[in-house]
Amino acid sequence: MGADKWSIELGGSTFAVRVITAASMTFENVIVVTKPGRGQFTAPVIHESNVEVAAPIIGLDAALDHAAGEPCFVLGVDYPFMTADALSYLRRRFEASSAEIVVPEIGSKLHMLCAGYRATTSSSVKARIAEGRLALKGLVDAHETLIVTEREVIEHCGPGALMNVNTPAELDEARRIDAEAKGH
Repeated sequence: MGADKWSIELGGSTFAVRVITAASMTFENVIVVTKPGRGQFTAPVIHESNVEVAAPIIGLDAALDHAAGEPCFVLGVDYPFMTADALSYLRRRFEASSAEIVVPEIGSKLHMLCAGYRATTSSSVKARIAEGRLALKGLVDAHETLIVTEREVIEHCGPGALMNVNTPAELDEARRIDAEAKGH
């Protein structure tokens, strides 16, 4: 999109500030995972060890390593409308489940960067990286997964919490939604 997503502004805040704020209201430990030299954040930062590969699975690997055997909830920076209430609901679903992965689904898209992962997923994450299989979605085939349905997400999190911004058109839509919400 021409800029690192963390630095994109929406409604007077960057995507990073918006996501870190929502996460900080829900989780005791919020850690930013990024490549070295990227940005200044309002939460502690750990760096991805693999700087050659640009794929979300690299960040998940770093987060799971940092969690040191504890469950880990990941949230991508490109969810600018995520709320603490939505995250709290997803956290409760994760904590109440024995599944190794708990992930919401909207339409036919699994939101793998807004999901809970147990430590048992770490070895397959590392194996997938070593094999060059970098798509996160492939993890659901290898692990017991609870999918939080679209109906459930909308009912408990609202219709826009999982709006994911990956393209200029989606950013334009996010800006339109934000302006409408503010009455502009």
